[in-house]
Amino acid sequence: MIRVVIADDHTLVRAGFISLIQAEPDMEVAAECGTGREALDLCRSHAAHVLVLDLEMPGLDGFQTVQAAHDTNLPARILILTMHNHEEYMLRLFQAGARGYLVKDAAPAVLAEAIRRVAEGGRYIPESARESLAVRMFEDREQDPLARLTNREMQVIVRIAKGMCVEEIAQDLFLSPHTVATYKSRAMGKTGLRDSGDIVRFAFRNGLIKNC
Repeated sequence: MIRVVIADDHTLVRAGFISLIQAEPDMEVAAECGTGREALDLCRSHAAHVLVLDLEMPGLDGFQTVQAAHDTNLPARILILTMHNHEEYMLRLFQAGARGYLVKDAAPAVLAEAIRRVAEGGRYIPESARESLAVRMFEDREQDPLARLTNREMQVIVRIAKGMCVEEIAQDLFLSPHTVATYKSRAMGKTGLRDSGDIVRFAFRNGLIKNC
């Protein structure tokens, strides 16, 4: 039986995933929570095989939780389940130690397949990204301006490119407006971007948004 911990800060979202997973004969939801820190603790206390993890939560976000799991040798394997269909996110999370990445609009059968594959020690990569992601994992990114950004700076840039203001981004990422403004300033300094129009074009060129 595959023991699963679900970490997502939206109670209704967790309830939906629990229902789907509990319907599988070889899976059980061992625990659920709304923060990354709780997820790490619950995986250990319940000897979970797979942690299904959202990217954006209070406290430790998904990026930080994956890194903490890697640094502390968490036995559970991590499957990212998110609304963000960005190859840069996938690349960074796989490099940090995640074993799977799935977008939340995937079919229920795909979620079950991804959990099984990750539990067995494999990787689950969305079919649409498999070829390009395999190439990018071995690229020299020293001259890539996107690679200069931290995960938080990248998250802020994506939201600015989508038209969100600092206050909206702060609420979305569980940060203060001052912290968001700092990340924005640092990202613009690292990439040479001068204004919001530059940010939109940069995000589009680098596949962080689909249109501009």
